[in-house]
Amino acid sequence: MDSSPDNNDLPPFFSEEQLRQVGKNLKHLSQMIGAAVRRITEFRDEWSAIAPVIGQAIVRAAEELPKKMREAYVNLAKHGWYVDQGMSLSDPPRLGREIAEPAHAANAEAELQEHFRSNLDRIENEICEQFPERAHIIRAAFEAHRLGQYVLSVPVFLAQADGICFERCQAYYFMREKRGSTRPGTAVHASSDEHDFWTAIILLPLGMTGPLNVSKNGRDPEFSGLNRHTVMHGDSLDYGVEVNSLKAISFLNYVSQALTRMTWSERISQAKSKLP
Repeated sequence: MDSSPDNNDLPPFFSEEQLRQVGKNLKHLSQMIGAAVRRITEFRDEWSAIAPVIGQAIVRAAEELPKKMREAYVNLAKHGWYVDQGMSLSDPPRLGREIAEPAHAANAEAELQEHFRSNLDRIENEICEQFPERAHIIRAAFEAHRLGQYVLSVPVFLAQADGICFERCQAYYFMREKRGSTRPGTAVHASSDEHDFWTAIILLPLGMTGPLNVSKNGRDPEFSGLNRHTVMHGDSLDYGVEVNSLKAISFLNYVSQALTRMTWSERISQAKSKLP
């Protein structure tokens, strides 16, 4: 005879009150899940409505960015400043636009000065890493800048920038492309088909004449900006100010960054070298 106790005689695992509470919780959970499903459905419908608008905005921004970047590189160079790759993507277009507007030019100038002033260490280290054989000269120039000896730092920054130009593309920025030409020697490299789309934009200033490299015949009689010729040939006696040293740093930094970007053929060669 089976002596095991009847299941009905076992003590309940849950009390009736506990079972009622579990039921309430399950009902509440079901309501929450239902609300979440409805919200997801609503969000899906809302997203379906706005997705095309967002997509169009993204496409429009992608189409406008190259044009804005072109204008930024050119406008800043026309005022003696050069884009730093350490800037955010939105800074160059905004600064390039503002520096060309009389009402905002002073603020843009002040912001550019502060950007390069606060990024001296990073810029110095990056240039020296890219061109270690020039490091002893470049570090000395940065030290002179920090000491306020701008009459010493400016010529060195400009000379090293032009030296990097010749080292990287066998042409000088501060010499004409050829007799009778108004383009700098680096213009041939800047306009080469060897560059990808973005590099071609970045190199635009090296193909143009700006205040830094404008010749005597091209300078306005009232010209008072930083100019390599007037500095190196002793015509300018008042170039030794911080803003000019910061502008020279911006050019040296720009040249270092722009001319170390690989061309298509260099990228292909690099890719082939990695093949087994």
